[in-house]
Amino acid sequence: MIYIAARGLTRPIDRLTEAARAMAGGKLDQAIEPAGADELVVLGESFVRMGDAIRTQMADLTQKNQQLNAEIAQRRDTEQERDRLASVLEATTDIVSMADTEGNVFYLNRAGRSMLLAGTNKKLATVISEAHPQWASDLILNEGLPAAIRDGAWSGETAILDADGREIPMSQVILSHKDAQGKLLYMSTIMRDVSERKDAQRRLEARDALLRRLSERVPGAIYQFCMDGNGRSYFPYASEGIRDVYAVTPNEVREDASPVFQRLHPDDLELVSQSIMQSSRELTPWRLEYRVILPERGVRWLRGEAMPDRLPDGSVLWHGYISDVTEFKQAQDALRTSEQRYRNLMESAPDAIYINQNGIFTYLNPAALKLLGAKDAKQLLGTSVLDRIQSRNHEAVRERMRILTEERRAVPAVEMQFIRMDGSLVDVEVTAAPYSGVDEFGMQVIVRDITERKRAEQVVRQLNTELERRVRERTAQLEAANKELESFAYSVSHDLRAPLRAIDGFSQALIEDYGDRLDDAGRDYLGRMRNGTQRMSHLIDDLLKLSRITRASLQPSPVDLTALALDILQHLHEAEPDRQVSTVVAPGLAVQGDPGLLHAALENLLGNAWKYSSKQDAARIEFGATRQEGETVYFVRDNGAGFDMAHAGKLFGAFQRLHHRDEFEGSGIGLATVRRIIHRHGGRIWAESAPGQGATFYFTLGSEGAGR
Repeated sequence: MIYIAARGLTRPIDRLTEAARAMAGGKLDQAIEPAGADELVVLGESFVRMGDAIRTQMADLTQKNQQLNAEIAQRRDTEQERDRLASVLEATTDIVSMADTEGNVFYLNRAGRSMLLAGTNKKLATVISEAHPQWASDLILNEGLPAAIRDGAWSGETAILDADGREIPMSQVILSHKDAQGKLLYMSTIMRDVSERKDAQRRLEARDALLRRLSERVPGAIYQFCMDGNGRSYFPYASEGIRDVYAVTPNEVREDASPVFQRLHPDDLELVSQSIMQSSRELTPWRLEYRVILPERGVRWLRGEAMPDRLPDGSVLWHGYISDVTEFKQAQDALRTSEQRYRNLMESAPDAIYINQNGIFTYLNPAALKLLGAKDAKQLLGTSVLDRIQSRNHEAVRERMRILTEERRAVPAVEMQFIRMDGSLVDVEVTAAPYSGVDEFGMQVIVRDITERKRAEQVVRQLNTELERRVRERTAQLEAANKELESFAYSVSHDLRAPLRAIDGFSQALIEDYGDRLDDAGRDYLGRMRNGTQRMSHLIDDLLKLSRITRASLQPSPVDLTALALDILQHLHEAEPDRQVSTVVAPGLAVQGDPGLLHAALENLLGNAWKYSSKQDAARIEFGATRQEGETVYFVRDNGAGFDMAHAGKLFGAFQRLHHRDEFEGSGIGLATVRRIIHRHGGRIWAESAPGQGATFYFTLGSEGAGR
């Protein structure tokens, strides 16, 4: 019983023990049937509950373990992704950095370290704070960071300073990183060096500016002209020069080319349209000269050139330029007119004219063909010029041709002989000058037939020989006449004076010895006899003086006219000391002439002024000079009696007087003598006066007194 009882007690215990061992072995699904005593039942039930709890915990633990393994795997993948990203960030040439919410940089990639930290011992925080120039820092703080925090990202153009302090332009992106609740975790930034892009942009802008300047300054318009498949035409691009050639703006024709076609001359509109259509069909270059009518400038000539391209949509785009060639066309017309006029002159010129290129005839006018005896130009064109020139002149002609071709200057006229086609010689005078044609350079030679001139020169030489013979004969006759005149003068001086002296002497004796026996009439007759003989003596003296002046040769030397005049006036004052005469003599009057003759001329002129001003209470005599038409004009002026200019033609004739002898004494020879002296010095003399207002006598002395 005890055994049976024991077995009944131990069996539940054994089952509990085995179940516990099974659970301990991991078999948490082990079931226990409660049996036995109440305590054992309670124990079994508790054990069952414990197993259930353990199973539940183990299930939770298994689930959590699975979650942990998943998280570990995810973290491992994240770390691998981070490592790959870090490799990329380290390898990129862009600068990448990260900073916490306090602005502390906790990451800077290799590109950033290389640019900002190379060659410096500064800490990262210091370098980062000084990385940007002031303007870039202000932009980031005031715009970049607020925008990135607000919007998640910001991009803009900034700059950094490298280790040497040089400013490097950057394209920068700033990112903000937040958690799911929107809390800011950290900031990152990416910066790319855009120096090359900036340089390229600057070069592009400079090129564009250069192209703009060129297009603005190129005479005419640079343009693109497009015509689509529907016939619509427009100018996608036109430089500002289109204002000059068409009087339209680039904007006015950017969408529609009709304003340009409205400027075309009505007579040229069809020509322009057809040329454009042909270029469009054949894709051949478009070249044309045509006219336009501009609002303010009127009709103008334009020249256009363009190359066409066919676009994928079938349109044709021309690239070209248009220039105003009005002045060029006018110059061409003027040149053609000038050339035609020149050719007409050449063809109608009486002198022979030919063009010589490298010693070859390339043109001869009709007069040249006639001079050389050619029937037509073919006989001479292409032949040597030297073949038509006498051989003794060849060396001189070659030298003249060298001067014309190498020194490009004209050569003076020279006489030579040309050989005609029949071999005869003709005397000619040749002048030549360089000649430039459109595509040629040569010599234009003008040849004048001087045969008649040579004959005339021979006649002149013969006449000169005859004239020289006659001059010698005439000179001999004049010398004989002068000798006879000298003999006559001697006779007058001696033979005629003796009777005059006798008459004057006996008349004086009658007056002295028998004057008291004569009545008044007798004494008057004797006085008149004496005056007549004395006047005759003075006339003889004046005639002899005029004769000597005519025959005497000039002895030119420097003459002080001022000193001569002062000396003559001094003698006149001494002869009549009681007269009150004011005299003015210009200083520094000097010439080249015969001193004796010039003294005689001044003595006559000043003596006349003294004589004819004798009835003035305040007489005035002036001697001076002035410049008229490039020559020196001397004058003697007085305030005396004057004369009527109607009788001025008698002034310088021998024995001509404008005043009666009772008013003013004189022989009438003085002014004739003066005129002869002035003429012998190569000058001229004239007078101006009015009755009662004095007189002025003017005279010149040729080339300052050069005599003849």
